[in-house]
Order: sequence, then C-alpha cells, then structure tokens
Amino acid sequence: LVSGAASLFDATALVRGPRNLALFQTLFDKTYRDTRTRDRRGPVPGGFKVDSVQEVRNVGWFKEYGKRREWLQRQKTDSPPKVPSELLTWDASHQIMKDSKLDPLQPGEAFLLHGTSARNAVDIVNGRFDVSLGSDQGLAGKGLYFAESVTKSDEYTD
Repeated sequence: LVSGAASLFDATALVRGPRNLALFQTLFDKTYRDTRTRDRRGPVPGGFKVDSVQEVRNVGWFKEYGKRREWLQRQKTDSPPKVPSELLTWDASHQIMKDSKLDPLQPGEAFLLHGTSARNAVDIVNGRFDVSLGSDQGLAGKGLYFAESVTKSDEYTD
C-alpha cells in the first residue's frame, strides 16, 4: 500500500510461516495444468513457486459478505448451491481456511484465482477498484474473470 493513500483495503498482512507457504504452494501445484489456451502469450511455464503471500482485504466489504453469508445459511431451500468437490482448488483451499482460522467454505462458495498486471494490483489495493475496467476480451463479454487453475490466471499477469 502507498503510505498515507486513501484505500478501500484497510487490512493487509503477510501470510507468514512455512506451513502457510506450503499450503499455497500445494494450491498452485494442484491447480497447475500444462495446457495452452487462446489467451496465453508465450510458453506455458513449467510450474510456479510461491515465495510469499499477502492478504489484502476490504474490511467493510468482508463484513457485509459475512452478514449476507449468514443470512443465506439461515434460509431454507430445497436445493442448496453446490460446488463440486472435484474443483481443482477444493482440498487446498479448505486446509488454508482451516489453518487461517477462517470459517470453512459453505455450499456455493469456492476458492478461485485471479490474474492481473502488477500495475492493476497496485491500483486495486490503493482504492481504484472499478468493475467497469474489467476485461472485454473474455468469452462471456466484459467482466471480472476467475479460474480454478493457476495456469489460466497466470495468462493475465505481467
């Protein structure tokens, strides 16, 4: 974060410890695919090494999400949303949530990955998050795109 800058994201923490880095490495390893898609510029990397992890969270939005999540859990429904357990991020994300002492993922929630440029990441952290600036190159049109594969998310990084 830029010191003194107004930011929507008022909580940042470096995720420390070899156990946490190992969990994120597992997440990356399990979601890696040696597959080239139409969006890949250059060769598919042979893998990814996690050197550090930083959490960036908009505390206000996260609290609102928590309230909405609790409300949804109280609703009675005949067919609750499901996320398939074969989702690439499933096992590692559940362990990350547990080790981080966060509430476990609920039906309909998934741990997904998003790739962006370094400049966009800095802009987002410094409060310039704007959905209207989302990619217009996606298969479903303009929007924000997330993937279960680190390899797919990597296609949109610097």
